[in-house]
Amino acid sequence: MLPAEQATAPRLLRVVGLSQANRTPVLTDPATRVLHDQFSLSSERDLKCAGRLALLYRFFHATRSFVPFGAMASIARRVMPLLCDRAAPAGSTASDIGKIVHAVESKTGWANCYPRALLTAGLATAAGRECTLVIGQLAPTRKMHAWCSIDGEVPYEPSPEHYLYQPLWMLTLRPEARR
Repeated sequence: MLPAEQATAPRLLRVVGLSQANRTPVLTDPATRVLHDQFSLSSERDLKCAGRLALLYRFFHATRSFVPFGAMASIARRVMPLLCDRAAPAGSTASDIGKIVHAVESKTGWANCYPRALLTAGLATAAGRECTLVIGQLAPTRKMHAWCSIDGEVPYEPSPEHYLYQPLWMLTLRPEARR
């Protein structure tokens, strides 16, 4: 856990896109289990929009050092239906979304929690599902991890060890209203 002076530092709050008014002293992880890991899924998957989703995954990763996570979450929620409206059709389950995220990571050839969490959130909201983005810290280290939970389940983590991380920040995203 971060000491109070570090957890409330303006620089950290800016990086994650929070104000001091949103601070909660103790956060509970909304995820109770991981549905899929790298060993439970085959990388063989015919994925619609795979190229576009892989580009979006790379874009999320590229912006991690200069765009606040909260702002990127909002972008993911808005962009996903425009970029690839059939990737996660309405009614897709958390398991379906996990399989898509795994396929995208297989296509890009590397895995990272930051773009994975944002891609999962974008796919969830595009499918009409509410989700919660979480950033946690591996105490007592400075190692951070991001994940996305849908109905208490993390759709995909290559190594299902998010439970080792103490949540520091959470953001619930709801699907955009259809016009």
